[in-house]
Amino acid sequence: MSEFTSFNRCLIELGDQQIYATAANLRMAPSLKRDVRFDGFSLNKVGATVNDPTLVPTGPLKGSLSFDFIISEDHFNPIHTIFDISNSMTESSIVMGRIGNYRFWNAYLTSFSFTMEPFQLIRAQAEYEIFGTIHEIGDKKLAEVPDVNPAESLKSYGEISATGIDLQDENNKFDLRMLSAEYSAKATRRTTYSIRMNEGPASSFSGTGLLPYRSAISNIEINCNIKSNKIINYINHEGVVQMQHPSEVPEQIAVQLNLYGAKKENVYTNVNDPERKIDEATYLAMSAVDQAMYIGPERESMHIASFGCNGKVMSQGLSVSTGGYLSGEFSVSQIVR
Repeated sequence: MSEFTSFNRCLIELGDQQIYATAANLRMAPSLKRDVRFDGFSLNKVGATVNDPTLVPTGPLKGSLSFDFIISEDHFNPIHTIFDISNSMTESSIVMGRIGNYRFWNAYLTSFSFTMEPFQLIRAQAEYEIFGTIHEIGDKKLAEVPDVNPAESLKSYGEISATGIDLQDENNKFDLRMLSAEYSAKATRRTTYSIRMNEGPASSFSGTGLLPYRSAISNIEINCNIKSNKIINYINHEGVVQMQHPSEVPEQIAVQLNLYGAKKENVYTNVNDPERKIDEATYLAMSAVDQAMYIGPERESMHIASFGCNGKVMSQGLSVSTGGYLSGEFSVSQIVR
């Protein structure tokens, strides 16, 4: 009987990090094109001859990996580079990973996104470029799922400001109330290859074949789409807030999304910096001297991660229908690099 691999045995890993994915997809394809060339000269035909048409590679073996998952503190506390898209992100690849009973190599992060909606866990998606071949290995049962604390929208929150002006303050001219948020970050990469490294018999010894010498990050862009009770007042032609008074400087929009766990945990607070909090596992791993710098425990939802978008309004709009309320939506974009 043919063997099929159950979802329960489809372990997904990036480097040494297990991903608690709800869905995953990996695709791989060579770059081939039709090749016809002059192959000699024929006296009988009194003209050139051509080779038998064939398919030849024009680039490396390249693919993509994408997966959906629920954000939890295991992934982001502290944040791992496997999801980090920022000005300081690494250009290095994740050397290897697996999806079910298949091994892949050389993964480069290209996008990360998540959605916040009331009464929902915060779900995210990540995408990677993959270079090199894939091959089958033994399947591996999913590890016993630990006591995961996922990020929940009701305990998380977002901040919207215009360089010092809190746009959610009910006492000012804005009074925005965030209903949902979609965050996405994309990194565009420029791949280069070394002629010396990839020429000759390299492809004869391994199915991996040609590999990038470097995958440099050329562009990074962050976008945040917000649904709210209103839109932003005084947006000018440059996509920033400009008050009616001519002396007031136009200001960019800053969106900060703070993700907190769904469950309350024992949290310890630094005596010198009340904003600095650690969980119980981190506290118990400290020395007695370091523990003396913290007080607690208190039952709180643990902060998992923060994501920001500081840029310009690309679009906004209003909508209303019978029996409903007037609602707004706007999109903010930031060019990081």
